[in-house]
Amino acid sequence: MSVESPSLTRPSGLASALQRQLDRVRLSRRFALALFASVALLLYSISALMISGDKPEAFYAGPRWLGGWVRFDAGWYRSIADNGYFFKGETEQSSVAFFPLYPLLTRWLSHAFGGDPSAWGVLITLLSGFGVAVLFWNWASARLAPPAARTAFAMLAVWPYAMYLYGAVYADALFVFLVLAAFVSIEHGRVLLAAVFGALATATRPVGIAVVAGLTARVLEQRGVLRLAFLDRIRWFGPQGARAGAPEALRDPTIDQGRILALEPRRLRITDPLVLLSISGLMVYVVYLWQKFDDPFAFATAEAAPGWDQGPGPKVWLKTAWVSRLVHLPGSGPRYFAGITVQGLLVLGLVLLVPRVVKRFGWAYGVYTLGLLAFPLLGSKDFQGLGRYALGAFPAFAVAGELLAERPRLRRAWFAVAFCAMCFFSAAFARGGYVA
Repeated sequence: MSVESPSLTRPSGLASALQRQLDRVRLSRRFALALFASVALLLYSISALMISGDKPEAFYAGPRWLGGWVRFDAGWYRSIADNGYFFKGETEQSSVAFFPLYPLLTRWLSHAFGGDPSAWGVLITLLSGFGVAVLFWNWASARLAPPAARTAFAMLAVWPYAMYLYGAVYADALFVFLVLAAFVSIEHGRVLLAAVFGALATATRPVGIAVVAGLTARVLEQRGVLRLAFLDRIRWFGPQGARAGAPEALRDPTIDQGRILALEPRRLRITDPLVLLSISGLMVYVVYLWQKFDDPFAFATAEAAPGWDQGPGPKVWLKTAWVSRLVHLPGSGPRYFAGITVQGLLVLGLVLLVPRVVKRFGWAYGVYTLGLLAFPLLGSKDFQGLGRYALGAFPAFAVAGELLAERPRLRRAWFAVAFCAMCFFSAAFARGGYVA
């Protein structure tokens, strides 16, 4: 008769318990929060280390260890917080190019509690990034299998330009948080709340118009007011026939073959038009600019100023600045050229995922994602900034995570490269390098 040694069975039992606990964490919101906190700790450590050998911006009077997050556009936001807006037409760069909500928040917090407005900007970005983590995890985990949801979340958390979600004094994290809050509200049937978040988003960044289009489209799609037949077929039908979960009216793929779209306005609820209030944030800013500077679109006019050179027109749309840098390599700066080209390629990759976004989540999310990416893609003279603008394309991150979850080798390669790039860009930004 043999007796099994307790010393041999305990580790196995302990290992099983630990594995079960780990599995529960990976399937819960704690995974998202733990990953966000870990990346935040890493990036703040990198930033503090880099700024220790450099000087913060002259206007910054907050804690020195946060100074690495206060670079470039932070100066414009500080100017707005301290002195309000100014506009000098196309002849000189002007603060009206920066939308008001983010700098106003830093100003109000500084006046209410004291301290440096830019230091408050770091906190606003961090808290907004935390909100992005919670909302995106909830949204993705409700729609994707657990491995895909984890991969999608990790893609956003360690995106090469993710530092703009963790502390950089830029408006991107606040914008993404407000966008997610608006769409989550729509999914829960809270149209007025979605409109409020949408209005705040359109007061934060000029691409907020894509949010208005996306929210409006989502209401129409949910109610069945507007159905685009060819997009219905893309989403619900394939070589194997009707997909599980297709609405009853769509289970016969022959129903709408002769129809381009179906419009049934009677399906609208009385509160649904309230979603259009999401444009009010933009409209308030437009009216302010009209009253003060006699140019309702001064933010667009200012983009043409020397140094920015991004006024609307063929030169910007055709990326002649990027082509010029390519032609004049290496004299035009190989490192800068490589950086902007990588941003362009990443955003083009996300654009290519839009059909899959439509197939997985519906045409309204496709409208939003395409609009969010197309505006800066067309409006940037050389792709600079697109890396951080892409952070708002959360449906594209979701489908990208789904694709990578099915390809372990590619997933490992992507995260190795993205993680290293994120750390490098964070260090460069803290030292005063213009990253995106």
